[in-house]
Amino acid sequence: MNVRLAAGLLVLAAVGVHMGLTTRYRSEAASAADEFRQVREERRKVAVRLARTVRLENAERRAGRLPAEGERGPLTPARAARLQVVRSLEGSGIERVRLGVSPALVVPQSVSVRLKGEGSFEDVVRFAGHIARPGSGLLLEMVALDTRQDRVGLSLEAMGLGRP
Repeated sequence: MNVRLAAGLLVLAAVGVHMGLTTRYRSEAASAADEFRQVREERRKVAVRLARTVRLENAERRAGRLPAEGERGPLTPARAARLQVVRSLEGSGIERVRLGVSPALVVPQSVSVRLKGEGSFEDVVRFAGHIARPGSGLLLEMVALDTRQDRVGLSLEAMGLGRP
């Protein structure tokens, strides 16, 4: 009788441990699988956008509006400002960046820069200060910060006077 009772208790304990651990690990596996699907979908969307951008750049190169691959072409004020902002973005912690640089319509200005992105408060403030540092050639026209949970959204407009 004792052996049967002990065996029954061991079976019940095994079933309890199995049910408790299996349920927890199944839910963790399901959430990991959902996260993986989201990341895979985001990667696919980025790949589609990149392919579209490459196709557009190749079409513009064929049309003669962009320099050929490996060719530098003239360093226009807009291109110089774009390169400066892109270099400033490297390692800045600013993410989800949308950058627009165009020749300015007003005569004393050479370029107009519009940037949107997000990052930590420290990264956003440091980046805005870096863009407008003396000698950069850019003057800030508008800076707007928008809090988004643990991130800060940045909207920035700047103008370049002369060649940056």
